Amino acid sequence: MNCPRCETEFPDEALYCTYCSLPRPKPVAAETDGTSDKATAPPPDAPAPVSAGTVYATATRTKKYRPKPGSRSKRKSSRRFNDKRKPMSPGVKRVLMGIAAAMIAVIGAGFHTLVVPLMRSTGPDAKAALVMMDTLRKMPSKQSDLTVDACMHQQLETSRRVGNLKSYQGWHVEGIPGSKTTFVLVYSYEENDKSEHRTEWLVDISTNTFTPQNDAARAVYGN
Repeated sequence: MNCPRCETEFPDEALYCTYCSLPRPKPVAAETDGTSDKATAPPPDAPAPVSAGTVYATATRTKKYRPKPGSRSKRKSSRRFNDKRKPMSPGVKRVLMGIAAAMIAVIGAGFHTLVVPLMRSTGPDAKAALVMMDTLRKMPSKQSDLTVDACMHQQLETSRRVGNLKSYQGWHVEGIPGSKTTFVLVYSYEENDKSEHRTEWLVDISTNTFTPQNDAARAVYGN
C-alpha cells in the first residue's frame, strides 16, 4: 500500500506510514437503506463517486512536504563550489603592479612639480625688499663723496670705457629659501673674459642691517 501523503510504500499490516508516520486510512463502508441489498443507482448528472482514500490524499497534499534526504547536501555542495575563487594569474598581477607603480610615479612627479616650488617660494616681501635696496644705495660708501649706488655705477662705467664690459644685471634681489626676513642684495656685471663681478650684501629686514658677503662688498660698504 502507498501512503496518501508521501506516496511511500509500506506493508499492509502496518498502522502508520514508515516515512511520515501518517495513520493508515480506514475504509468507509457503503451505506444501505436496510431494505434492499442493491445500492441505489446515482442520477445521470451526479459526479463520479470518490473513494475515501482519494479524498484523504487530496486533503493532505496541500501540506508542506519535508525535503527529501540529500537535497540539502546538494545545495551546500553547490554553494561551496561557487565560493571557490580562482587564483590570480601572474600576468594579471604584473599588470596591476605596473598600474600601481605608474600611479606612484605620477603622484611623486606632481608633488615635486607643484608642491615643492610652493614650499620654496617663500621669500621677503617685495615692498620691504625694495625699501631696503633703496636704503643701501643711498648709504655713503667708503669712497669720498660717493654713495654706494654711485660707487657701483662708477665701477661699471670704468669697465665700459676700457671695452671690457660684456653685460650687466645691476641691482637685484636673491631670496634665501625658507626665510622671509633675510635676502641677498647683489650688484653684478660680466666682462669679456667671462669673469663675473658680484658685490653681495646679506640684508636682514628685522634688524635693518647690511652685512658684506665678499671682498668687493667690503670695499664699498660695511665691515
